[in-house]
This record gives sequence, structure tokens and C-alpha cells, in this order.
Amino acid sequence: HFWLTINHSRCILFLDKKTREVFFMENNRWSIQDLTRMALLTALLCASAYIAFPIPITLVNVTAQTFVLNLVALLLTKEQAGVTGALWILLGAIGVPVYSGGRGGFSELAGPTGGFIVGFLIAAWLIAWLKGDNPSPSRALVLTLIGIPIIDLLGAAWYAVFAQIPLTTALLTTALPFLPGDIIKAVGAVLVYLPLRKALRQFSK
Repeated sequence: HFWLTINHSRCILFLDKKTREVFFMENNRWSIQDLTRMALLTALLCASAYIAFPIPITLVNVTAQTFVLNLVALLLTKEQAGVTGALWILLGAIGVPVYSGGRGGFSELAGPTGGFIVGFLIAAWLIAWLKGDNPSPSRALVLTLIGIPIIDLLGAAWYAVFAQIPLTTALLTTALPFLPGDIIKAVGAVLVYLPLRKALRQFSK
């Protein structure tokens, strides 16, 4: 076993090297409800990797992970979103098949599409940070749309370096084909988030 402390006193992750199971230890900052929400969203993020199909002109798959990523950012605080995203990346890096199309391993993280994986984490943290405590529907939508170029730019730049091609070519092949779908998924995430937020508030009372 080994353990990783996040922000010293906020959360501890336990990873069993044999079973590759990850456990949260509660602390005095996050409640059981918070940790349960994080765990469920991590599981949903992992499962959404299997809702994927390729586009012939690019190595990048269309997946449902962008949709779930927006839910992570909207439903969690920036610290919780960061830990959830980092946990997903960690699981994939050690070989659990939770990346796009059910792939896993450090080679995927360091490969041509690794920038999109890292971009997910950065976008989730940034959206969660900027949204505040009670974002309006319009604010939530604007922020999820802002997250798209963050992911695309980082992913395309990473791909351009890996493939040794111009950034414009990488954007045209790895980002632009996905833009309409990403916008639809951003709108869908906000539409799902609003009733979820209301339900979670009622459950917490």
C-alpha cells in the first residue's frame, strides 16, 4: 500500500498496488456526502470513457467524458474537482482502462493525446474555481464553454509537439472536428446540473 496526502490535511487517497483500488479517508474539511459525490463522479468519469467512437481523420475519440467533466466542475468545489480529476488520471496512469475508448497506462498519458487528459484536469479546476457557490444558468454555460478551448489548445499543442506538425494543423485535426459536439455536451451538462443541484440541496437538508 501507499498513500498520497492532498493539500496536507484535506484528503488522503489510499492506493492498493495489487488490486489497484483507491480509497478516500475522510477528514474534518470534507463530509461523507462530499466524498461520496467525488467518488461517484470519479466512477462516472471512468465509465464515460467507454462511450466513445473514433473519427477517421484524427487519433482523438469522441467521448462522453467532456460532458461528465463539466458536471464534475459544476457540482464540486475547485479542490474537490482537482482531486477527482487527479484521481482519474492516476487510475489511468497505473493501467486501469479509464481513458478514452477504455485505454490505460502511462504510455497513454505520455502519448499524442495526453494533452487532452491533462487539459481535462485544468479545465475542471478552473471552471469550479470561477463558478462561485451558486452560479446562474448563464454563468454555468459560459464557463463550460470557456473550458472547451482550454482543453483543445492544450491537447492540440501537445499533439503538435508529439507529431512534429504545426499547431494550426493539430487544431484542425484534433480540435475543430469536435467543436460542435463539445458545445452540445456543455449545454447538456448545464441542463443536467441544474436539477441535480436542486436535488442535492434538498437531500442535504
